[in-house]
Amino acid sequence: MKDRRIEITGILLIAVSIFILISLIGYNSNEVPEISSQVRIENPMGILGVYIAHFLIKMTLGYFSFLLPILGIFWGWWLFSKKKLAKLRKTTLFILIGMLLASISLGIISLAFSKDYSQSYLTAGLVGNVVARFFVDFLGKIGAGIIAIAGWLILIRTYFSLSYYDTFNKTVGKPMGRWQKKQKVQREKKKHTKQLRAKIEEKRRIEVVRILPQFPDRQDTAELIQDPWRSFDCEPGTEFCEVEFEDREFGSMGREVVYYVRAVQQATATVNGDPFRCDYDAEGNCIKTNYCLGVAEEDDCLSDAAHRAWSSPIFVSYSPGASDQVFSAR
Repeated sequence: MKDRRIEITGILLIAVSIFILISLIGYNSNEVPEISSQVRIENPMGILGVYIAHFLIKMTLGYFSFLLPILGIFWGWWLFSKKKLAKLRKTTLFILIGMLLASISLGIISLAFSKDYSQSYLTAGLVGNVVARFFVDFLGKIGAGIIAIAGWLILIRTYFSLSYYDTFNKTVGKPMGRWQKKQKVQREKKKHTKQLRAKIEEKRRIEVVRILPQFPDRQDTAELIQDPWRSFDCEPGTEFCEVEFEDREFGSMGREVVYYVRAVQQATATVNGDPFRCDYDAEGNCIKTNYCLGVAEEDDCLSDAAHRAWSSPIFVSYSPGASDQVFSAR
């Protein structure tokens, strides 16, 4: 018995909804409920169709009222087929709210940009236009527009459970993050190059390293390895670099000495020339490392480095009793 009533209700709801839908399709703005009985009615549903179309389109939500009979047809079919109504209730509620919001939004747009307000009453309806007029008068055109946009965002977020943050992060945030990361790498690269150039003297030069034997045995080795001990700049524009040096302290130290000579070329960009890529403080100490990961799209791992060539060790023996000895080399 209950199922029979539900099926009959569904059939009636579908029939009424189709009647209303045809009435709306046949709407003519010149046909009003007060039309003379002598005038030929064009609405296919007769005078009742004129009343329904005039009320729904002009007096309520404008052309968005077409959704009402469509919803009625869905409800009728849902009842006729005895489907669960929980999901349809939620969808219907959001569609009704969306219809009202669309009518108000269209009214705000018409008030903001259109000079023909009469046309707005057909598209947005009386209800939409009255609410839109209230928002525009109370908040201004920009304020009313912001309210309308916020309403749409809330409605979409509520129904679809759409995360605006995730969408923004995928479409804007991640590309922006990759761009910022690339810019950061470029800034660090330029900063590193600048710091490295300031640390490494770009001139060609010859450096002499002096190494003294430990005497006594507990002497601090840091004091014995003097690197560099002497440094000689090469003449610019010359192909060869030749220097002379002498150690006037050799005789007074009273010990054997080992010398190394190295040639330092002008610093040039070199792959992994400085693998640590340090950030230096004012005293030249490494306070932060920026390792090159070798990602071609982001960094080519270039750093300024001065290539070096070393001589064989020069061993100089000390003769006791000759404190005035001086070592000289070329």
